[in-house]
Amino acid sequence: PVYLIYLGRLANLIVWLALIFIAIRITPVGKWVFGAIALNPASMFLAPTLSPDTFASGVIAVVVALVLYWKSKNTKLSRKNIILLLATFMTIVLIKNVYAPVVLILLALPSGVMKNRLKVGIIAILAIASISWNIQALPMAAGIPGYFGVTDHVSVIDQMHFIAHNFHSFIKILAW
Repeated sequence: PVYLIYLGRLANLIVWLALIFIAIRITPVGKWVFGAIALNPASMFLAPTLSPDTFASGVIAVVVALVLYWKSKNTKLSRKNIILLLATFMTIVLIKNVYAPVVLILLALPSGVMKNRLKVGIIAILAIASISWNIQALPMAAGIPGYFGVTDHVSVIDQMHFIAHNFHSFIKILAW
C-alpha cells in the first residue's frame, strides 16, 4: 500500500504539471501569472498529494486559459470547442461542487464568441448535472462510516453555546 500511495502522489504531480504546462502554453496573456500561481507554496504543497483538488486546480487553470484564448481570438467557437468546454466544466463540477462557480467564467466570453443563450444553456446543464450527481452520490456515501458524520463526538450546538456565552474567550482562542 505504501508504494501505491507514492505512485498515486507521483501520478497526481505529473498530471498537475502537464495541465499547468498546457494552461501556460494556451493562454495568450498572463503566462507569468499562471506560473506564479503554480509556484505558489499552497499549490506546490497540494500538487503531490492524493487529493482530487490537485486535478481540479489543473483543469481550472486550463479552463481559464481557454477562456482567455477564445476571448482574445474573438471568433465564434466551433462545435468541437463547445464540447471541449462542456467536458472540462463537467469534470470540474463533478470533482467537487465547491468548484461550480468557476462555470460563471463563461460570462466573460463576448457574445461574438458564444451566444448568451448557449452560455446560459451550458450553465443550466452543469447545474442539473451537479444536482443529479449529488442526488445519486450522497445516498451511496451515507453508508461509509465517518464520511459525513462527526466521529469525535463534538456537538455543534455546544460549540455555538460556548461561543455565545464566552465570546471574549472565543476571541482569545482565535487570536492565539
